[in-house]
Amino acid sequence: MMEFSFEYYDWLKEININTSIIKSVAFFGVLLLIVPARLLAIFMSTEVKKKFLWLVFVFILATWILGSLVVLVMATSVPSGLKLFLAWLAVLCNVLGFTVANHSRLYKIYEQQLAKGFYKN
Repeated sequence: MMEFSFEYYDWLKEININTSIIKSVAFFGVLLLIVPARLLAIFMSTEVKKKFLWLVFVFILATWILGSLVVLVMATSVPSGLKLFLAWLAVLCNVLGFTVANHSRLYKIYEQQLAKGFYKN
């Protein structure tokens, strides 16, 4: 019978041993997603760019707040960095799914706020 190898990759070993890596990614690393988003926005038309950047802003802000809270709470009782990484990855996927599924409603909220004058361009 064939057996599977359950050896960690080197970067997974490092995350599992050192929980400060995932804490720093949860608190500050999400902000690095702004760079590829801005690069993608260069190739878009003005109307699409406005909607895309608003959705990226919602995604990054929600992931930053919820992900850092989950990691902060779990870090007090979970010694494994791999479990923290998987919990943070679950938050990231859930927020991404929510943003993609509700993109039109989120943009309508943004347009309503623009019409009321809450945001200045």
